[in-house]
Amino acid sequence: MKILIADDDPIIRQVLMNLLSKWGYGVGPTTNGAEAWEVLQHDSELRIGLFDWFMPEINGMELTRRIRDANITPFYVILCTARGGKDSLLDAFDAGVDDFISKPFDKEVLQARIKVGVRAVELQSYLIQRLSTAEASLAGVAQL
Repeated sequence: MKILIADDDPIIRQVLMNLLSKWGYGVGPTTNGAEAWEVLQHDSELRIGLFDWFMPEINGMELTRRIRDANITPFYVILCTARGGKDSLLDAFDAGVDDFISKPFDKEVLQARIKVGVRAVELQSYLIQRLSTAEASLAGVAQL
């Protein structure tokens, strides 16, 4: 599974790249939301996003909204931010974020949340494939 990182902090980006690589994931690192959006347009293997909330050009919330509006699926978004509180959490979920982790993050918690994302993406992929097969079968029956 390939994970898109969008974080303008070079240290956090490097830590995430190291951890994700160590855990066996492919990594697509970017420095801001605009760069992440561009990469996402050209790399269909990306299935999970770890996005910082506050970045130049396009922030993590706007990036998530663009992904949802473009119906890029399956795609699981984890928002990583130093911002906390109930209102922030609710705003993130309203924007289409699937999960939320506060900085500084615990690496075991991050790994567990990524595993949840992997399961969600795999389930969505399976359901999309089954739906496509069912639609093709139904189209074949309709032609009879």
